Amino acid sequence: MLLHRRQRRPQLRGIGQAVEPDDADVFRNVAPDLAEGEVLEVRGRSMLPAYEHGDLLFHRFMDPDPRELVGKLVVAKLKDGRRFVKVLLAGTRRGRFTLASINPSFAPMEDQAIEAVARIVWVKKRN
Repeated sequence: MLLHRRQRRPQLRGIGQAVEPDDADVFRNVAPDLAEGEVLEVRGRSMLPAYEHGDLLFHRFMDPDPRELVGKLVVAKLKDGRRFVKVLLAGTRRGRFTLASINPSFAPMEDQAIEAVARIVWVKKRN
């Protein structure tokens, strides 16, 4: 483990709410290979039971083709810059993707234009 200083801490809010930067400048213990990655803090219930409010999700935008991660939990960066943690699914239109919550109480975000996707490589549970 490595003590890593994070400059920004984006937060996940709820379905349809984008990840936004947080001005927090905090220290956290993270795996050494994550020093170049990013971290998101889960907000809301759309990803229950996999992720709970307050969980920290570490990821890196390295995967060039979103199609390679269809069916997986990902951090999806939309072409408009917003970010979401969702299950990536094929869209109904060519070149578009549907972003689905694990919690069935939340509707999917259909036919989104994706700029990049990242695998979640490490999770720090809130408890």
